[in-house]
Amino acid sequence: MPPLPSLDVLKEVNQVLAQEQPRQGPLQQLQLLIGALQHESMAVRHVALGEVRSFLLQHKTFMSDAMSGLLSCSGPAALPQDANNKADSGAAAGNGQQQQQQQQKGKGGKAGSGDGSSSSKLAPGQCRELVSQLLAALLASCANLPRVHSGHPRSHMVQSMKQRCAQCLGLLGAIDPAHVKPQLPKPAPFAYRAESCLVALLQQHLVRVLQTAYDIGQLETTSYAIQSLLQHYTKRRLQAAARAMKAFAVGPIEGLDLNPQAQQQADLQAASEPGSLFSLLEEGVQSIVRPFLTTKFCIAPRQRGIPGVVFGSHAHTFRRWLNLWLKQLAELSAGPLAPAFEACRGVMAWDAPLMMGLLPYMMAEVAGQGGEGLELVVREISAVMQCAARGPDHHIDEIELYLQCIFGQLDLLQRWVQEQQAAAEKQAADAAAQAAAAGGNRQAQPPVVDVALSPFVANVASILTAIPIETRAQAALRCGSYARALQYFESYVRDKHGGGLNPSAFNGGCSSYNYDDVSFLLEVYGQLEEPDGLAGLVQLRQGGLTTSDQILVAEKAGAWSEALALYELALSQEAATAAETTAAAAAAGAADRPTAAGAAADVLIQAARAVAAGGSANSSDLGPLLRPAGSDGAAAAAAGVGVGSYHGLSSLQIGHLRCLLQMGHHQTLLRQVDGLIARCLSGSGSASNPDAADMAQTLNPDMATLGTLNPGGLGVSAEEMRGMGGAQWWITQLAALGLAAAWRLGAWGTLRGYLAVIEAAADAGVKPVTAADKWEVCVGTILEAAQRRAYPAVLLGITRERAEVLEVLPAVAGESYARCYPELLKLHMLQELEDACGLMQRPQPVGPLVRSRALRWRERLPLTAPLLSCREPLLALRRQLAGLAADSEAMGRCWLQHAKLCRSTGHQEAAETSVLEASARGVPGALLERCRLLWEREKGHRAVMELQLAVQQMLDSDAQPEDAALQHQRAKEMLQLTEWMAAVGQGHKDMLRANYEDAIQLDGSWEKAHFSYALYLDSLYRDAKQREGKPAASKGMDRLSGRSRVRTPDDSPLDYLPQALEHYGESIRAGHKHILQSLPRLLTLYFEFGSKVAASKAVNQKMRNTHTQVSGVMRGLLRNIPAYKWLLVLPQLTSRICHPQQDVQDFMQQLLGAIADHFPHQALWAMATVCKSTVRARQEAASSILNQAKRRSGEAGRSLFEVFARLADQLIRACMWQPPSDRRVTRCSAFKEFKHLVNMLPVDVQVPVQALFTVDLPPGGKLPPGHRPVCSQATIQSMRDEVIVMSSLMKPKKITFIGSDGADYPFLAKPKDDLRKDYRLMDFAGTLNALLARQPQARRRGLCLRTYAVLPLTDDCGLLQWVEHLVPFKAACEEVLGKERLYSRHSTPHQIKKMYDGFAGSNRAQLLDRVLQSLPPRLGKWLLSRFPEPGTWLAARLAFTRTNAAWAMVGHVLGLGDRHGDNIMIHSLTGETMHVDFGCLFDKGLTLEVPEMVPFRLTQNVVDAFGVSGVEGAFRRAAEMTLQVLRANKATLMTCAETFLHDPLVDWARGSKGGSAAAAAGPEAENPQAKDALAVMEGRLSGTLLGVAAIPSLPLSCEGQAARLIEEASDHENLGKMYIWWMPWL
Repeated sequence: MPPLPSLDVLKEVNQVLAQEQPRQGPLQQLQLLIGALQHESMAVRHVALGEVRSFLLQHKTFMSDAMSGLLSCSGPAALPQDANNKADSGAAAGNGQQQQQQQQKGKGGKAGSGDGSSSSKLAPGQCRELVSQLLAALLASCANLPRVHSGHPRSHMVQSMKQRCAQCLGLLGAIDPAHVKPQLPKPAPFAYRAESCLVALLQQHLVRVLQTAYDIGQLETTSYAIQSLLQHYTKRRLQAAARAMKAFAVGPIEGLDLNPQAQQQADLQAASEPGSLFSLLEEGVQSIVRPFLTTKFCIAPRQRGIPGVVFGSHAHTFRRWLNLWLKQLAELSAGPLAPAFEACRGVMAWDAPLMMGLLPYMMAEVAGQGGEGLELVVREISAVMQCAARGPDHHIDEIELYLQCIFGQLDLLQRWVQEQQAAAEKQAADAAAQAAAAGGNRQAQPPVVDVALSPFVANVASILTAIPIETRAQAALRCGSYARALQYFESYVRDKHGGGLNPSAFNGGCSSYNYDDVSFLLEVYGQLEEPDGLAGLVQLRQGGLTTSDQILVAEKAGAWSEALALYELALSQEAATAAETTAAAAAAGAADRPTAAGAAADVLIQAARAVAAGGSANSSDLGPLLRPAGSDGAAAAAAGVGVGSYHGLSSLQIGHLRCLLQMGHHQTLLRQVDGLIARCLSGSGSASNPDAADMAQTLNPDMATLGTLNPGGLGVSAEEMRGMGGAQWWITQLAALGLAAAWRLGAWGTLRGYLAVIEAAADAGVKPVTAADKWEVCVGTILEAAQRRAYPAVLLGITRERAEVLEVLPAVAGESYARCYPELLKLHMLQELEDACGLMQRPQPVGPLVRSRALRWRERLPLTAPLLSCREPLLALRRQLAGLAADSEAMGRCWLQHAKLCRSTGHQEAAETSVLEASARGVPGALLERCRLLWEREKGHRAVMELQLAVQQMLDSDAQPEDAALQHQRAKEMLQLTEWMAAVGQGHKDMLRANYEDAIQLDGSWEKAHFSYALYLDSLYRDAKQREGKPAASKGMDRLSGRSRVRTPDDSPLDYLPQALEHYGESIRAGHKHILQSLPRLLTLYFEFGSKVAASKAVNQKMRNTHTQVSGVMRGLLRNIPAYKWLLVLPQLTSRICHPQQDVQDFMQQLLGAIADHFPHQALWAMATVCKSTVRARQEAASSILNQAKRRSGEAGRSLFEVFARLADQLIRACMWQPPSDRRVTRCSAFKEFKHLVNMLPVDVQVPVQALFTVDLPPGGKLPPGHRPVCSQATIQSMRDEVIVMSSLMKPKKITFIGSDGADYPFLAKPKDDLRKDYRLMDFAGTLNALLARQPQARRRGLCLRTYAVLPLTDDCGLLQWVEHLVPFKAACEEVLGKERLYSRHSTPHQIKKMYDGFAGSNRAQLLDRVLQSLPPRLGKWLLSRFPEPGTWLAARLAFTRTNAAWAMVGHVLGLGDRHGDNIMIHSLTGETMHVDFGCLFDKGLTLEVPEMVPFRLTQNVVDAFGVSGVEGAFRRAAEMTLQVLRANKATLMTCAETFLHDPLVDWARGSKGGSAAAAAGPEAENPQAKDALAVMEGRLSGTLLGVAAIPSLPLSCEGQAARLIEEASDHENLGKMYIWWMPWL
C-alpha cells in the first residue's frame, strides 16, 4: 500500500499503518517505497518522496550498511537474466559456528541454508541491486512533471516534488557509476498495428490520466477521448483499420468514418461485442471504462489551422510546441488511426507521456501518406535540428527537451523501418527458395532478390534520410547527448572513409581522417570523459595531434601540469603571431583596408569551420577581430563586429586560468584575474591599450607580476557594464573564475567583490555562459551568505539551485546514469551545505562526535567517483564549512584528503600545498603524507630521514596515546618507515624485524602490518633458500675462495618459515584486503615445506623443530580462521588432498572436513569429481572426508550427503547417455531417457550456479551479525522434460532444472571431456576478477572475465552452467555480412577453400588479403543493430572492447588456443565477450597439425567492433591494465595455476612417460609437462617470454609487451598461416 498523506480524515488509517510498520524491516519498507515512487499518480509519488526522505534520515545505520556493502561488492555486475532465470534467490548460506551447531542438532531445515528474510543485513550484490533500484526510481519520479505557472493549483506540489526528490538524491549522495547500474526506463517499441496502438493508448495512457486527473478540464477531455475510442472502434471498424495498417494503405480508408459527431450514433451493442476495442482490454480496465460505452460527451467543432512549421513561430515552451505540433499532425492525418488522434486532441495538452506515445504513430501516418504531410514533418524536424546545430549563440530554452523528443522518435521510426525491410527481404527470400524447390533444385543457393519497400514505408524512411547525419551529430552534441553524437558521426565517417583503423583488415582499414572529422571526434570524446578513446584518436590525425588536441587530451586525462605547459607554449606562440600581425598592419597603413577586410572575412570563415567541427564561434575564433580599433579597426569594421576598444580573451587564455584553478594555484589565479579585469575596465574606456603580445605576457606569471586588485572597490554599476560593449562578457567570466578561487581560499572580502561585479553584469543582462561558471557562482553566493550567518538566504539559494538541477536532471537521466552524474554531484554538495548550516544554526555549540555523526563525511566521500574533478570541489566545500564552524581539525582532515587525492592522481604540486595546510593544523597523518609525497618525487633518503626523526621522537616518548586512532597512526608511520628502509637497503634485517614487530605491537589487529611483515619474512626465506642451493664455496659471501678470515653467518630458510606462516595467517584472520595474496601464499609455503620433509631421507633436528612449529601454527590457524575464508581456495585444497607428507595430508582432510561442515553444498559439488577420481588414493581421501562430515551432521545433513551421492550418479549417467547412431536426434524426453534422475527429484541439493561458489567478503575483515558470505540458492525441485541434444561429435545435452523458487536453471551435460581444466580456468578467472575489482582504474573500466559454473563429475564428464543471450562470434559476423549480401554460409566458405587450395605461393599474407578484399569488416554494424539506443550502444561497445582485451591477455598467459568463431560468445544484452571450451590450454595449439601462430583472436571484425580508432585507445589501455594486474599479483595467480601441477589433466597423464602408472599408484602425481607449462606462464607474467613461441627476451614493460602481442596477433602473415576453418578472415 503506498504511503498516505497526513490528513485529519486519514488519521485513523495512518495510525493503523504506523502500528503495522514495526513488523516490517527497513528492507521491506524501502522496497515498498520504491514501488510507490513508480506509481502513476503524481500525488502518490509526492507523498512517497517525502516518506523516502524520512526513511533516509531515520534509518542511517541501515543505509550506511547498504553503502558499505556497495563498496565491498568486488565482483562484476551480474549478467542480465531472464525473468525465469534468477541469478540470486533464496536465503543465504549459514556461516561460522552457529551453522555448525544447527547442523549438529539437526535443526534449521535444509543443511547449509536458513531464512534470512528478516535480517536487515544485505549481501554486497543485494546492496548494489537495492541502491540501483532506488536511484532509478528517484530519477524517474520527477520525469514528465507538468510545467505550471506559480498560480496553478498544482504548482506547489510540482515544486515540492522537485525539492523532495533533490533532497533524497542528495542524502543518497553522488554514488560512483562504477558501483551502481540503475536501469532507467526506456521508451516502448513502436509497432504500427491497430490493436496494439489502440489498446496501449487506452490502458497505458488514457486510463492513467483518468485516474490521476486533477482538473475538471482534464477529466472532461479524457472522458471524451475514451468514449470516442470505444464507441468508434467496433469490430468492423477495428478490422478495417487493422487491414489497412497491415497493408500500409495510402489514402482514405474504406469502412472508417472520420466524422467525430457520427461516433455518437454508433451501435452500443457493436461497441462491446467480441472483436471490438473494448473486448481487447484487460478485465480490470474494462470495469473502469465500461460506463463510457453509453456516455454522450460531445465537443464543439474546431476550425482547422493553417499548416506550417510550429517551431520558432512563437515563443513556445516545449510542451506547448509539442501540443501544437500534435494537433497539426492530427488535422493532417487521414489514416486508420485518424479518429483516435482526433479524439485525443483535447486531452493531449494535459499529459506529456500521452503526447510522446502518440507522436510516432502520428508521424508515421502523416509522413506515410506522402505529399504535404511528409514535407511538413521533415521541415519541423529540420527546424529543430538546424537551430540546435548553430551552437550556443542561438540559445533556445529547453532545447535539450526538443532534441531528446526528436531523437527518440527518429530512433523508434528507424528501428521500425529496419524491421519492415528485414521482413520484406525474408519474405522475398522464402518465395525464391520455394520457387527453386518447385523447380526441383533444392540444393541451389536462393538467388539474390532486390526488395522494394511499400510507398508507405518508403515515405517514413525518407524522414530519416532527409536530415543530414552531420546535422544530427551537431545537434546531439549541442543538447549534451554525446553518445548519440558519437554514434551518428562514427556512422558518417565510416561510410565516408570506408571504415576505421584496422591493422587486421585489408590495407589497414582506411587512411587517416581529415582535420574536421578528428576535431569533432575529439570534442565528443572529451565530453564523454573517455580518456582512453581520446588517446586512440592520435593515430587518426594526419601529422599527429595539434597543440589544442594535446591540451584536450591532457585535460581529460587529468594531467593538469602537462596541460599548463601546453597552454603556456600556445600563449607564447599566440603572442608572437599577434605581434607579427600588428607590425604588418601598421606597415600596410590605411591604404590596405580591403586587405584587412579580407583578413577579417578569413577569420569568420575559420570560425565557421570551427562550428562545423563541433566547436563554437566564440571569441577565440574571432581573436584578430577583438583587438583595439587603433590596431586593426579596419578588420573589425569590415567584418561588422562591434566589439568596442578592449582586449578579448582567447580560449587559450581562459583555459590557462582554468588550469590554474584545477591545479590549486588559487592565489596566482586571483592575481591574474584581478589584473585582467582592471585592464578590461580601463581598455573599455580608453583608446590606447597594450597590444595583444603584452596581453599574452600578462597572462603568463613568468613574464609579469600583477598586483592584487579588489574588484569590490571598482564600483562597477549596471549602466557602466552596459557601456562596455563586448568587454562585459569577459569581465563576467573572469569574475566567475576569480570567485571560484576566492571561495576555495575563504577570501570572503575578495569573494564579495567578485559577486558585486557579477551582479552588476547580471543587471546589465550578462550572465555566466557556462554551466561550470554558474555553479561556481551559486556555491560562492551560498557560502558568502553562510559566512554572514544569513541562513534564510542560504536556504533560499539551496532551494533555488535544487530546482534548477531538477529542470535538467530528468532530461539527461534518460540517456544514462553517467550522463547525469555531474548533476547528482551538485545535489550531493547542496545537501552537505544544508546539513552543515543546520548544525551552525543550533543555539549550543556542537561537539566533534555529534558533528561527525550528523554530517557523515567519512562515509559519504568513498561513495563518490575517485576523480579529482569530482572530489576536489566537494573537499573544498567541506573545508570552508569546517572553517565557518570553527572546526580546525575537520578542516585539516579535508586538506589531508585532498593531498592524498592529488598525490594518487599525479598532481604533486597541489598535493604539496594541501599537505602543508594539513601540517599547519596539526592533523595526524600529515607528516606521513608529506613523506610519501617526497618518496614519490624520488627523494627517498629525505623521506626516510624525516619519518625516522618523527618515529624516534615517538619512541622516546613514554606516554602511550589513549586514542586508538592515534595509536593506529603511529603504527602506520612505523610500518611505512620500515618498508622504505627495507626497500633502500637501510638497516640490518634484525633491526627491520624489530621495527615490524613494534608496528604490530602498536596495533595488533591491523591486517596490513601482519601482511607486510609476512612479505618481508617471505623475501628473507626465498633469499636464504636460493643461497642454500648454491655450492658451498659460494656461501658466506667469501669471494676469496675460502681464504677470508671474516665469515658471514649463514642463515637457513627454516629460520623464517614459521613466523612467515604465522603472520600470513594473522593477516588472513584480521581482514580481507590482502587475503587473495596471503591465503594462496600461505598454502604454497606450507605445501612446499611438507614436500621437502617428505622427500628428505634424514630429518635433522632443526627441520624437526621447524616442522613442530609449523604444524602448531597451522593447527592454530585452522581453529582461528573462519571456514568461509578457506572457501576462497577450495580448488587448491582439493588438488592437494593427497599430499605426500602425512601431517599435511591430515591437516588438509581436517580443513576440508571443516568446510564440508559449514558449507556442505559447496564442498559436495567441488569434491564430486575427486570422489570419482581414477586415482584410488584421491578417491578414498575424498570419500573419507565426506563420510566423516556426514557422521558429524544432523539428520538433515546425513540425508543431504546420501541424496547427493545418488544425484551425482544419475547426472553422470545423463552426461554419458548417447542418442541412437542410426538416426539424427535433436531432442529427447527426460522422463523417458533419464527416468531414474527425474523420479528422485525433488532433492534438497542447491542448484550449482556460479553464485553458489562466490564468496562475498564484508568490508573490514570481520563478519558482522546477519551477514552471510555465501548466498544459498534454490534447491532442485524438478526437471524439464525437453532435453536438447547438440549436433557436435560428443552429443552434449542441454538439460533444465526447475528450482524451488520456480525459476529455470539450464545446464550443459558434456560427456567425454575433462572439465577439470575448465574448472581450474574459471577459478583462475574468478581470482583475477577479484584482483581487478580492487584496482580503481580497472574497476572504473569494468575490466573482468565473465565466468560460469563448471562442475566436473568424473575425469571425463560434467556439467556446465548454461548462460542465456549468447551469440557466437562467427554467427554474428555471418549475420551482418549476409544482410549486405557479402557472405553466404552455404557457398562462401567453399569458395575460400578453393582459393586456399589453389594458392601456390609462400606469402600467406597475400592469400589472406585476397580474401579480406572481398569480405570487409562489419561487426561494428552488428553491434549497432543489436544496441540501437546510443547510450546502450556505447556501453556495449566499450564492454566488448575491454572484455576482449582482458581475455586476450589472460588467454596469452595461459596459452589458450582454438579461439575459433564458435568458442567466443557475445552477450546480446551487454556486449561483453565470454569464452568457452578450454581444451586447448598451455600452448597446445602449437602441437596441432596446423600450428596456431597468433596469441589471441584479433581479426578484422573483432577490431572493427572497437570503433574507428581500432586497437588504439580503449583496447590497448585495457590490455596494458590487465597485464599490470596480472604481473602485480603473479604469486597469487601462479598459486591458482599450480593446481594443474598437482592434479594433472587426463591428456597430460596419458601423454607423459609413466604417467598412467603414476596416476594409478601415486597419491599426488606430478607431471613434467605441467611444470614446463607453468614455467612458460611465469615467464609471460614476468615479460621475459614473448609471443606464441615464448621467445626469451629482456623484461618488457606492460606497454611494450601489449604492443608486441597486438602486433603479432594482427600480422597478416601470421593470420594467413592459421588453419582455414579458424576463419582468420572473419
